[in-house]
Amino acid sequence: MNIDIDPLAGFCFGVTRVVNKAEEIIRQYGQLYCLGEIVHNQKEIERLEQLGLKTITYAEYLQLSHCRVLIRAHGEPPETYRHAEKNNIELIDGTCPIVLRLQSRIKKDYADHAGSGSQIVIFGKKDHAEVRGLAGQTRYQTVIIESEDDLDRIDFTRP
Repeated sequence: MNIDIDPLAGFCFGVTRVVNKAEEIIRQYGQLYCLGEIVHNQKEIERLEQLGLKTITYAEYLQLSHCRVLIRAHGEPPETYRHAEKNNIELIDGTCPIVLRLQSRIKKDYADHAGSGSQIVIFGKKDHAEVRGLAGQTRYQTVIIESEDDLDRIDFTRP
């Protein structure tokens, strides 16, 4: 049996960027917290943990102060940044530029159309970090559609 691996296979640009950033910070300071798993790849997580990366939950993050925390490529909602500011946490923001652009667009659309009766609809898993980061740009005033069963949550009479 032949197994061919696509030469372009691997992590997306955003994940490669944040992994490189994590390695750089760990080399410089020895340890780094990461808010959620840096990548959906257990072997890579284990490799980075051996270098000094510690994956933490959001509940653990809320207990921290005076440390460095990496934001993975998925991004985070605004309250993550506010907590860091209040608790002297240095955030190393590894949010993918594509995700940042989408967060910015949703935030602008929300601000531009607040009070107009329009709705912002996001298709994705409501508990996924990237979806939470996007919904957070609207103070969670979004309709999140996870499956066809959720389509009735959209008010098709509104923009």
